[in-house]
Amino acid sequence: MSFSYNFEDDILEHQRLVDADNELELKRLLRKYGSLEGIEKNADIRDSMAYMMANQNGLAQKVLTQETGNSLLSSQGTQYAKNDKANYANDANLPAYVKTGNALIDRMIPVLVDDEKPIYHIYIDKTWNKTTGIGANIDKWEQFRKLNWQVDGRAATEEEKRAAFNSFDAETSEGKKNVDKDGNLLKKNNMKASFYADKSPLRISDEEAWEIFLQHIKEDVAYLHREFPEFDSFPPELQNVLLNIKFNTGNVSQKKWPKLRKAIAEKNLYGKDGIIYNVNREDVSLKRNDWAKQQIQNIKHWY
Repeated sequence: MSFSYNFEDDILEHQRLVDADNELELKRLLRKYGSLEGIEKNADIRDSMAYMMANQNGLAQKVLTQETGNSLLSSQGTQYAKNDKANYANDANLPAYVKTGNALIDRMIPVLVDDEKPIYHIYIDKTWNKTTGIGANIDKWEQFRKLNWQVDGRAATEEEKRAAFNSFDAETSEGKKNVDKDGNLLKKNNMKASFYADKSPLRISDEEAWEIFLQHIKEDVAYLHREFPEFDSFPPELQNVLLNIKFNTGNVSQKKWPKLRKAIAEKNLYGKDGIIYNVNREDVSLKRNDWAKQQIQNIKHWY
C-alpha cells in the first residue's frame, strides 16, 4: 500500500486546526468569564494558554467582537494584542500532546453533537445509566448532585435533587441486575430520552450542558493519551474514531477491544484482522459505524 504525502499541505492543515481550536477555546472562556479581564484573572487561562495563543492572526479581535460586541481596542485586552511575538513563542513551546488533543477536540465536537443532541432533563440511556446533556453520565450521586439543577428557573434544593436521583436510581438499579455470568447486560433500555422528560422537573442550562460536554471530551482525550503512548503519531482519522468509541461506549481497553488493539499495534488498516473491520460496535447506530469505517478509509499515510 502506498501513501501520498504533501508536507506543505499538512502544515497548512495543522495551522487551520490550531486556529479553529483556539477560536473555540476563546469563545468558551469568554462565555464563562464574560470579559478579557475576567479571563486574565482566572487560573483557567494560565492552565490552557488558549487566550494567549488566540491573539495570533487577529483571532482574538474577531472572537471578542463576535461574543461581546467589543473590540480589543475598547478593552484592557489591548495589551494582549501587542504580544504577538511572545504569544507565538508560547504556542511553539506547548507540548505535542496538547496540540494533538486540542485539534482532535475541535474536529470531533461537530460529530459528537450531531450524534447526541443536547438534552436538558434526566434520562436513562441504553445501558441503564442516568444521563443528561450531551451523553453525560450522571449515574453516581456525587456526579449528579454537583450539577446546577434548576426547577422553573430557580436553583433546585438538595432535597429536590435527592428525590429525583432516587426515583431514577430505582429503575437504573433494576435494569442493571439483568446480566449474564460475565456481567454483560441481557436487556438494554429501549426507551427514548424524550420518554423521561416529564419524570422530573429538574433541568440544566444550555451553558452547563456545553461545559459538561467539553469536560467529558477532555477527560476522554487524556485517557486515550494514557492508553496509547503513541497516540500523537496516529493518523487524525484513527484518533477521531478512538475518541468516538471512548465517548460513546467506554474505555478502549485491551480486554474489551483485543482485535482492534492488535490491529492498531500492527498498523493494519484493512481486512478481517484490520482496524476497519474491528471498529464496528453493536450498541450504536449504523450511521456511527459507517462513519467510523469511512474515517479509516480516509487514512492517506501512517508512518
